[in-house]
Amino acid sequence: MPQHPTLTPDTRSPRLPLLRAVLANLPGMTLLAFDEELRIVFSEGPEIASAGDGQTRLVGTHLGDVLRADIGEELLGACRDAVTGQTTSVAIRFGAADQVHEVDVVPLGETISGARGMIIAHDVTEREVARRGRVAMAAILRAQEDERRRIAVELHDDAIQVMTAALFLLDSAARGHDGDEDEAVRRAREMVAEAVERTRRVAFQLRPPLLVTEGLSAALPALLARTADGHTVICRAVIGRYDDEIESLVYQTVEEVMRELRQAGGAEAVEVDLRGDESRIRCSIAYEGRPVVLDPTAERVRLLGGRFRMHPRAAGGREIGFTVPVG
Repeated sequence: MPQHPTLTPDTRSPRLPLLRAVLANLPGMTLLAFDEELRIVFSEGPEIASAGDGQTRLVGTHLGDVLRADIGEELLGACRDAVTGQTTSVAIRFGAADQVHEVDVVPLGETISGARGMIIAHDVTEREVARRGRVAMAAILRAQEDERRRIAVELHDDAIQVMTAALFLLDSAARGHDGDEDEAVRRAREMVAEAVERTRRVAFQLRPPLLVTEGLSAALPALLARTADGHTVICRAVIGRYDDEIESLVYQTVEEVMRELRQAGGAEAVEVDLRGDESRIRCSIAYEGRPVVLDPTAERVRLLGGRFRMHPRAAGGREIGFTVPVG
């Protein structure tokens, strides 16, 4: 193999100050420029520093001697493509434990000491952690929604059916008795009837039929009418259909906000505005009253990549708003 002279960065190149300025304004970015033989001619960035390999140590070194074995072959192939003018983007893990980088390999026109290509690595660990959190939360919501659906079906098909049959039997028994025994049957019937109503209410809350059949545009106004508790509630819902877990998340979030407002008291007028498009659902709940605590609700929305905010309105009163991504 022919011996190559040790290369040093061309400090006279007008591109070096520009590259360093770029790095200064983009923390987490690492650059490696290489020539047509895949030898490093320029290197700078946090991964270079954390590896203990200064710029002068890496310059003149073949990329194959620097890259880790588990990522070397794939990245070297992309670098060979860059020498021929092709741009490649690949997600590669390197650096400290649990770090994730997105790597672009781009061709150059001999701008720095004969460089023909450059590796640009962006640290996207925080974004990847957030993405994993959203995926995990979405899986949890799907599991919860499946469980809610299962329990609602079992309540309807089992418990409610049994109690309804018991009501028929009690009615039949009441017709055959009088006096104290008739009064006991009557009271038993009232208790079973109340249990049926409570069970139906629980099943309805677990899986609102209107949400299943018609979506948020119909289910949300019905929810607000049911929970208004004598207060003035205005609802505008301009929204289509979405996945079950997304619709359930929005429905539950509004339901929890209304419950907290009702428990806090003083929210005489509430105005809810719900809108959705192909990328997100936005909901605004404006009210007159005291602040409420919604930390668990807000955290669930944020874990799915959404936003949740509570703030005073310039026109008076307060506003609770949240946005949920749907793409």
